[in-house]
Amino acid sequence: MCIADISQYIDTSVSVTMSWRRNNTVLTNGSDFTISPPVMTNNQYTGVLRINSLRDELDNGASYNCSVSVTPNTPFIIAGNDNSSAVTLTVARFDINHVDISINIPSVPVSGDVFNLSCVIVGPPNFVENLTSVRWTYYLQGSQDVASENNDATLVPVVRNGNIFTSVLTLDPVKTTDARQYYCQVAISVFSYIDRNNRDLTVQIPPPSVSVFPNPPTGPIYESTSYLLTCTATVNTTIVDTPVTASVVWSDPSGNVIPTNDTRRQVIPPTGSSLVSMLLFQPIDTGLNNDGGTYTCQMIINSGNSLIASSQPTNTTLPVTVESLPPMTVDFSSVGSFELGQSLTITCTIKTVERLVVTPLITFFKITKTDIEMLSNLNRPYSITTDDTGSVTNYTLILDPVRFEDAGMYTCMAEFNVTGFNNTNDPSTATYDYQEASGVFTLNVTCKLN
Repeated sequence: MCIADISQYIDTSVSVTMSWRRNNTVLTNGSDFTISPPVMTNNQYTGVLRINSLRDELDNGASYNCSVSVTPNTPFIIAGNDNSSAVTLTVARFDINHVDISINIPSVPVSGDVFNLSCVIVGPPNFVENLTSVRWTYYLQGSQDVASENNDATLVPVVRNGNIFTSVLTLDPVKTTDARQYYCQVAISVFSYIDRNNRDLTVQIPPPSVSVFPNPPTGPIYESTSYLLTCTATVNTTIVDTPVTASVVWSDPSGNVIPTNDTRRQVIPPTGSSLVSMLLFQPIDTGLNNDGGTYTCQMIINSGNSLIASSQPTNTTLPVTVESLPPMTVDFSSVGSFELGQSLTITCTIKTVERLVVTPLITFFKITKTDIEMLSNLNRPYSITTDDTGSVTNYTLILDPVRFEDAGMYTCMAEFNVTGFNNTNDPSTATYDYQEASGVFTLNVTCKLN
């Protein structure tokens, strides 16, 4: 800026001209310089020279001269007058320290969200170049931009605010595969210079969907039976790269965490890439253990990638009602004839509830007036079968033909004893579920006379 005081000519009509020189070279308007027309204010003549782009090789040490010439409009009234002033510039060479580049990641995004990464470029004051050539790449020498490699990435045009330039990369949605290193590269063309910065992006796995299913799925849950709860976590594989792993915490109705070394309530954690955990009761109980109530399964999804954060925990619950064990039954049935020489099949059927944790001890024997004989000593064909559920057992004796010595009282006895410890595994507080039952079948052999 050049200011000339012409107050001494206030009463005289004069013409004032102003010119600019750099090292005695007259300057004109153009791409390198902008010369604003002088303005008269309060007897001060003010002109502005704008150097559109300082260059150290031209401007460092250069002398800029402002010359002002005053010429009277009426000759010979006063003499003309010329004056000038000069300033010498010191211009530092542009280097990396004059531009600051930072990548702003305000938080750890959750996979599935819309997320913006901002590259903020701060130039020196009065920086003339408009930094529109900003690239986002995954690698320093990346040949392709992020937006070219990732269909979910969008690059927003650079926004300038003074000497601050902002480039925004939008990930919609962000995925766990986006957890990686990002480069923001800025080309400063006027200096044929590229500056850059890089930063890692951490992405968090979203909370999984968690469900608990009982086995058996329906019907009453009896004490002294095995009972299984299966907890399954599900992740959205479109935004979560698999395989992933899961960690689980099971809590009982009192809110206590069930330890993995509990012998009666076995926690089976997820293994490998399986997202399934099980809680197995061996057995479930209504006694001192009081297993009835609401159980909670908590799942967290993890990744082996240091840039992928584990999910927030997800809880789900399931109420469990335990009923007392119904009595075991023992019943006899027969097919055929009691007559001598005919065929007769005698069956003893023992029924318990399904999934009873112990197998009943069953004894089948024959009582006569003089002896007691076990089934295996009767020297007659027999079979022992159990149905698919394990709750129905049949002892079958085949008498073919029926003989006089087959007469007698056939007895079937069954018993079982279930021992379940409480949560402290203290045998002195053990609870027992004991049952016994029996049945009798009397065979009187008849003889039919023709």
